[in-house]
Amino acid sequence: MNTLSKTFRTVAILLIAILFTSTKLLAGGNKNNENTLSYNLGKASVDIKYISMQDPNTSDQLTLRNIQAAHFEFSKNMNVNDVHIGRGEYEVSLIEFEGGLGFNFHALDVRKEDVQVALDEKKGQYNEWLNYTLQVVEDDKIAGEFNWKENTYTFSMEVSISNKVFSYLEREEQENTSEWIDYYQAAIYAYKNDIDLDHSFTWAKKALEADQNEHTLELNMLYLEALGRDDEAQQLSALIQ
Repeated sequence: MNTLSKTFRTVAILLIAILFTSTKLLAGGNKNNENTLSYNLGKASVDIKYISMQDPNTSDQLTLRNIQAAHFEFSKNMNVNDVHIGRGEYEVSLIEFEGGLGFNFHALDVRKEDVQVALDEKKGQYNEWLNYTLQVVEDDKIAGEFNWKENTYTFSMEVSISNKVFSYLEREEQENTSEWIDYYQAAIYAYKNDIDLDHSFTWAKKALEADQNEHTLELNMLYLEALGRDDEAQQLSALIQ
């Protein structure tokens, strides 16, 4: 389901590592301490902890290997360049793969898999400093940009609509008023957006248990195919009229 090339090579631990001596610093956030920035987006928050680089980025030292670790914490589900990132804490790395650069979100929750996000690239001018800007551009969106050698890379982080979809289902379950359509809507949204399919498959199964119809059968078949369970998917397909 992931559209990024699987040939990417992780070459460094990330991203938002900035020299305080740089002429451009992270913008638009509230500094909580020496190396933490917080952004409020509507009902969500984004916290970024970064470490300043130990070596200057001179032309012969500007490599991915001298970037230090960064830590992201999302209070709600987010979309980063239209890729779903679930709420939680992540170690974010800059990765190189065939055709460009991207971010690797490594969840501190071991139950979650890594998620890769492609960066938008455009030609720029070489700069010996690694400069970043991050700004809140809408109530629920952050725009980011950084230069890497002769290129400029851009990305966005915005609050995902999945928060409303999933929170509605959670509320219905707590109140014991959930129906098959509630599970179906959450599961189909998760499927179409490739969101934690192992977990969201549970909703598809609950929808099928509550009401076996052509929609719930087809959805479960799609999940089984996506999860590599083709034999089970074939059994369900025989039940669809």
